[in-house]
Amino acid sequence: LSHGLGKALVQDVASSEVGVVFPETPLMEVRRVLLQSNLGFVLVGKNRKNFQGIISRMLLFQHLPEAKVGESRRRIRLESMMERKISPRILTILHAVRQLAETMELRPYLVGGLVRDLLLGRENTDVDLVVEGDGILFSRELQKVLGGTVRTHENFGTAVLVLPDGFKVDLASSRTEFYAKPGALPTVQQGDIHHDLYRRDFTINAMAVELHPKHYGRLVDRFGGNRDLDAKTIRVLHSLSFIEDPTRAYRAVRFANRLNFKISPETSTYIRVGVRKKMFRHLSGDRLLREVIFILMENRPLGSLRMLSQFGLLGVLHPSLKLTGGRLGLLNRIEQVLDWYDALPYRLEPLLRWQVYFLGLMEGFDKRQAESLLNRLAIQGRPRKFFVEARAQYRRLTTVLQKPKLDSAANFTACSPIRPEFLLYTSAKTTSRDIRRNIGRYLTELSRTRLEITGQDLKDLGIPPGPAYSRILREVLRNKLRGEISGKTEEIAYARVLAGQRKFGG
Repeated sequence: LSHGLGKALVQDVASSEVGVVFPETPLMEVRRVLLQSNLGFVLVGKNRKNFQGIISRMLLFQHLPEAKVGESRRRIRLESMMERKISPRILTILHAVRQLAETMELRPYLVGGLVRDLLLGRENTDVDLVVEGDGILFSRELQKVLGGTVRTHENFGTAVLVLPDGFKVDLASSRTEFYAKPGALPTVQQGDIHHDLYRRDFTINAMAVELHPKHYGRLVDRFGGNRDLDAKTIRVLHSLSFIEDPTRAYRAVRFANRLNFKISPETSTYIRVGVRKKMFRHLSGDRLLREVIFILMENRPLGSLRMLSQFGLLGVLHPSLKLTGGRLGLLNRIEQVLDWYDALPYRLEPLLRWQVYFLGLMEGFDKRQAESLLNRLAIQGRPRKFFVEARAQYRRLTTVLQKPKLDSAANFTACSPIRPEFLLYTSAKTTSRDIRRNIGRYLTELSRTRLEITGQDLKDLGIPPGPAYSRILREVLRNKLRGEISGKTEEIAYARVLAGQRKFGG
């Protein structure tokens, strides 16, 4: 009701799964049922029509002591796994946390993606800690042990410890949160580790490893996350998850594609309900863009884009954004071109892969549609200029590069001012072999060409500083690209000749 869904059907906002246990069922068995089924509650009685009460998951886990059966064995196994699979750099941090936890009598936990990927055997270097108690105070004490600087956010009870080598550790007080309306940022309140895990997106991300010496290495799994890892399933913790935070739908798709997992049937239903109820209209453009960038920065985002299309989540970005044959074909070629670029032993600079794919998504859009998409995602500044000017830049660039035997200097002059993202997009889009060949030659060969002489060498030749420097260096570079000169000695000799010519200031 608080989300404005008073007229929605119950089946749209609640799971239809109902568990039933007999009154004489031991509580430990109830605990097992709740963990294995991921139910929010079970009915107590003979059947669904004749029951005496309800036991909720949260209430049970708050008051039921930890299961002792197999606990020490699981703890040892996970501790051993941590020692074998987590990098020495991170282990040093965790060992410091363990010692400090005993001194301060607090219970810190390792949470988030590192726990998930530890159990999957995947590498992860994101260290997220949750402390039952004052997480900010704990961060400051940890700083005294490890050094570095601390940035705090008192309102949220969070801190970031930046170690002397630049490595970051995120810390937070365990907390709970609620959403005043769909798509809004949450209101945060203090809570225990169970509340903290319950506010997370998916069961596989709602696990923690305790770091206090008495229970070091103990896995805290209240929602069947480890079970869903084994089943390769993405599952939300509760039915209002996507209504409270619609960005989770994009994260569900991203994790499913990255890990090669499936999205559970009820979770898929909740996503479609969110789309049908237009819950995504409440999302701000910058939050939506953030999730889009995360998806497009993945190594293989095409699987995610297909899933987004199936769920109707591409249409949330723009109603005309569909994976048509032409657009899908271009995105496939972009993926191939990026694979080729990643395999190069020499690359110009770190690549903003998402911008190459985004250009592919905009393929076929007219100016009005492009502006509408950029506005929805609140894309401003240099990225917006890059996308807006893409159509005209493509025409200019391909006009020059379509010559079959393009001069090296002309190739360099045409490509060097252009960002590699656009060159790769052009190579994927064009049907001209000559254009692809010229772009490939620039990226693999010509872009590496550098002058050995500098402005200081020109000054040593007695050339007065001024605009002539850039003209001389540019002409020397052209001749070097053509293969007419090589080495610093020939560069200086040619610069001396140019300095004597009137057009170069001689």
